[in-house]
Amino acid sequence: MDKKSRSIKRMTVIGIVFLLLVIAVLSFASSKSASIRRFVKNNSVELTQYAENIIQTGSNGENETYGDYEVTYWADTGMVEFVARKAGIGSSSVYEGFYYPLNDTPLGFQGNQVDFTVSDSGWTWKESKGDNWEYTEKIQEHWFWFEFHF
Repeated sequence: MDKKSRSIKRMTVIGIVFLLLVIAVLSFASSKSASIRRFVKNNSVELTQYAENIIQTGSNGENETYGDYEVTYWADTGMVEFVARKAGIGSSSVYEGFYYPLNDTPLGFQGNQVDFTVSDSGWTWKESKGDNWEYTEKIQEHWFWFEFHF
C-alpha cells in the first residue's frame, strides 16, 4: 500500500470516529432533554407545590436542591429555576434545566426578561452583541425546559 492510500485510509478512519463522537454527544443532549421533560411530567404535582411554596415564602434558602437539581428563586420575575446540567468553561458554558414562572410565560436564564422570538416548538433568544443564546420550550402548564449557552 502506498503512502497516499494509507493517508486516505487514516483520514477516513478519523472522519468516522469524529462522526460517531458527534452523534454520541447529540444523542446524550437530546436524551437529557427528554429525561428532564419526563421528570417534570411525572412529578408535576409535587414540583408545583414545591415551587409555589418557595414563591409564597419568598425564599428557598441558600444552595437549595431538589433531588439532583440546583434550585434558585428569582423573586424579581417570580421564577423558580431548576438547573440539571452545567457543562463547559467560561464562554463555552451550557446550562440546561427547567423552570416554573408564576405568570406561565417564558423567561430567560436566571429569571431575566428577554426578547424571545418564536422558533420551532418554543422560543429563542440571541444576544445582539455576543454569542450567548437560549432556547426554551413549554413542557406543560407553568413548566418550561431551557438550554442556555454562554
